[in-house]
Amino acid sequence: MSKVLAKPNSTSHLKVKVRFLVDQTLTPLKGSLVYNSNDSAFDFEPYQDQQLIQRIGPSSTSSLTIGTLQIEVGVDTSIALHVWGLMPQASWKRGDLPYIDAQPGGVKIALADEEWPHLDRGTSIGLVEINEWPTVFDPKSGWLCIGSPDTDNSSSCVEFASDTIAVIKGDILTAVWLHPKIR
Repeated sequence: MSKVLAKPNSTSHLKVKVRFLVDQTLTPLKGSLVYNSNDSAFDFEPYQDQQLIQRIGPSSTSSLTIGTLQIEVGVDTSIALHVWGLMPQASWKRGDLPYIDAQPGGVKIALADEEWPHLDRGTSIGLVEINEWPTVFDPKSGWLCIGSPDTDNSSSCVEFASDTIAVIKGDILTAVWLHPKIR
């Protein structure tokens, strides 16, 4: 996926290709995915701070954005950690979602760009504009799909954090599925 990114304190824009790589040697980050209705936002509460600290690495985090939803990523490790961010329920369409068979694992991020070869602490890379991807909530199952709900045999469905699934086709993210506790 190529998207426009502005470097901090710069008026120039760069096109950045972000690759998503499945890592079956990792286990999902354990925690609680919460949607706070009063704030219209997702948050992730890790069960073990030590697991999160190890995945972040010494240089802190960066994020990838799908509209206003953030996928937090360890800068040194390139490991997708969890999601957080604003996503008002008014933007969710209600509908039936298919069953998704996700495998536990991890997702690593690779930037394939000579001018932006790695993640930088405190920056965000925009993957998808606000409302560019459909957002469907299935009230029967409690799952929310941001992106395409359709998967096929060439798609990898990876639970990289509790109740958080990345759908990857080749090395492209096609959807994020969330099963939050709604408060």
